[in-house]
Amino acid sequence: MRDFASSVVVDLLHTVGPMLNARSLQMVVIPLAFAGCVEAANDDVITAPDRIAGCTETTLAPDARLTGVWIAPSGAVWAVGDGGLVGRRTPSADDAWQWCQAATNVDLSSIWGAADDDLWITGAAGTVLRWRGDSFDPIAVGTTADLSAVWGSGATNVFVVGDGGIARHYDGATWATADVTADELGAVWGANAKDVWIGGQRRTTTTTPGGGQLNGCTASLHRWNTTTRTFTLEQSFPQEHGACGILGIGGSSASDVWAVGTEFPAGAAASFAFAAHLDGGAWSRATPPDEDLTIERTYTDVVARAPGAEDGAWVAATGISAVRRAGSTWSPADQTTADLLDIDARDAQMFAVGEDAKILRWTGAEWLREQ
Repeated sequence: MRDFASSVVVDLLHTVGPMLNARSLQMVVIPLAFAGCVEAANDDVITAPDRIAGCTETTLAPDARLTGVWIAPSGAVWAVGDGGLVGRRTPSADDAWQWCQAATNVDLSSIWGAADDDLWITGAAGTVLRWRGDSFDPIAVGTTADLSAVWGSGATNVFVVGDGGIARHYDGATWATADVTADELGAVWGANAKDVWIGGQRRTTTTTPGGGQLNGCTASLHRWNTTTRTFTLEQSFPQEHGACGILGIGGSSASDVWAVGTEFPAGAAASFAFAAHLDGGAWSRATPPDEDLTIERTYTDVVARAPGAEDGAWVAATGISAVRRAGSTWSPADQTTADLLDIDARDAQMFAVGEDAKILRWTGAEWLREQ
């Protein structure tokens, strides 16, 4: 099928061609817009963003729920969301976003890449997609459970986790089962190929002396054992009754790791955000002492030693706003950062995504909304 610009040229030639000499024909054709480019008001030609190969082009709805973000080595930024939504921001095209649907009606949860042209995406019902520059190929990992997170140190060392304690490891040839005792796993992150953590929660039930039952919860962190190729429980944060969960893990090294999430102590009027920190060799609770930074918030993800928090961490959150730890001081970000679900940083770049099609970029001084 001819594109619009080509059709105009051909139809024009059929109509006026016999009346034109070579010079006048050149004057007629030159002003036409070139296919694949955007005509600018100042007559400059701006390259349109490249379409994402192997994906059905779409637009970003105002109520889109964006659940994952990843910054590629080239500086391109990728995002995923509900309904199979995939987006890419390409610096070579005036930082424009291109959107497409990679998986029909499948809610996507997380994205990570081994390279600019080697992306891994997780989603509902055991969905794992791999994009190597031309198509989003479904990968079978031996489960139909909802998968929440993906991370790897390279194309031959990839981990995915999800509901029911599902954990899978890819060594470049096969997927191996590395499940743990948990009701849900919400996060995976590693400092390198050997130091990898997964986090989640396990619901518990205890019987009181009077015969009653208390429904409790234990937030758990498991660490990868390269010898046994399994995850070993490293730290638990139990609550006798109530709810809990670890939703994000991030760090700057194997001795500086953060885990964030939520907890809802029994009897409390609202949920509270939760944070733990591995500092050197031991995990400890690191939730901000100021209740205003935790109540009615859920910490969803974390990046350590990122721009604006070079000696601490940024924590994305739903609720009022994100929070920042600089040194030993916690502080809230402005309300632009409310309802974020994921955050990523690479070098001087940092992006966060969330509810209502929210995409934020850190400018070096503030968070700016791009979408």
